[in-house]
Amino acid sequence: MDYGILDPTLTTVICKFVAPTKIINNSPSFVSDSVSLRRHAVSQKAQRWEILTNLMPENSSRDFFVHNTIHGNTGTFKIRMPQPYGLSAEIPATSFVATGTRGSMNITVSGFGTIPAGSFVTFAGHSKVYTLTSPAKSGASTVFPPLFESLSSATLNYKHEEVFMECSYDLDTSLGITYVDGILSDPGQIKLIERI
Repeated sequence: MDYGILDPTLTTVICKFVAPTKIINNSPSFVSDSVSLRRHAVSQKAQRWEILTNLMPENSSRDFFVHNTIHGNTGTFKIRMPQPYGLSAEIPATSFVATGTRGSMNITVSGFGTIPAGSFVTFAGHSKVYTLTSPAKSGASTVFPPLFESLSSATLNYKHEEVFMECSYDLDTSLGITYVDGILSDPGQIKLIERI
């Protein structure tokens, strides 16, 4: 399964992610040490995913060039969210629905089979990406971060081809292309920020 930037129909990857790809959990926290060296840590409830990745060099770079020209640093678009390596063999071929309360990490899942912990998931009608912190099977499961919105029998999207993240280019990402040998173009490394 290819991961990367999707075309507007969400069916074709126009720019493929290649290694190294880093998925970053950005959850702001503040830590201070007292005079007695007791550590105090406070975390906000805000969270977003960030992806730092290289893009596959290609002979034809017009799709990426047009994409980053149109979207720049302020536009939003969707990517196919990379799943942790090795999960594809464990994914069941069935459908699941979930319910849960806003602010909770607990969800109740209905379905047949098990979705492994560590899978990235989304819920129908919600754009936020979550990761399962315990296996999802019929019954109780947990997600991270806490639910941004309540779920009421929402379809749980877990298959690689259906987990999308809405994002934008990071301001530090240099947009454009570099021609390596006059023919092969290398978009280089980009950073994508989840739009919440």
